[in-house]
Amino acid sequence: MALQMSLPIFIAAQAPTAPQVHWSAARSPDGAVAVTALNAGSEHTRVLDLLISPQPGGDQWLHQQGAHYVLPGQSRSWAIESDKNKRPAPTGASCA
Repeated sequence: MALQMSLPIFIAAQAPTAPQVHWSAARSPDGAVAVTALNAGSEHTRVLDLLISPQPGGDQWLHQQGAHYVLPGQSRSWAIESDKNKRPAPTGASCA
């Protein structure tokens, strides 16, 4: 039996700043839609609850809970289910 464990270890920057997260949504030529968070800052950020909908209070296109880290200079993408990606790409996202 094998056991795999992941333990994040973070080292503070010498001159820490707040994370600078830029959100975008894009549709690929095959029609798939992905929402991407790009962290342009020097500190990591953690996305605990990601909810994407076409408008506030509208149908949820994507809802993911859990600890998702976006490290400095890195990006993370979330795919929107294929039955919901036939609509226009979302223009905004909220996370906690």
